[in-house]
Amino acid sequence: MNPDLKFQRVAVLVYALLGIVVGYLSLYFSRFWYALGVALVIAVIATAATKKMSKVEGKKLAVNIAVYLLVWLLSWVIFYNLVPLTGKLI
Repeated sequence: MNPDLKFQRVAVLVYALLGIVVGYLSLYFSRFWYALGVALVIAVIATAATKKMSKVEGKKLAVNIAVYLLVWLLSWVIFYNLVPLTGKLI
């Protein structure tokens, strides 16, 4: 198997799991824009780490970021509707 393809599969899985975790953490922000800002900052950090680990082209990173943002939004909406929280950060 091509090592670059294997790295991309692992990267998509890591971005998806990171999207779920950040989606849950986004519950603690009272406004959507704060949660989106945190999600984008984490996406930039994850992209920089991915670029540093491997020589990945821009198109392949765009797919990872799209997966991350889609999973983040989906998990945030699900958690927002299912998990009752009493305290919010902002």
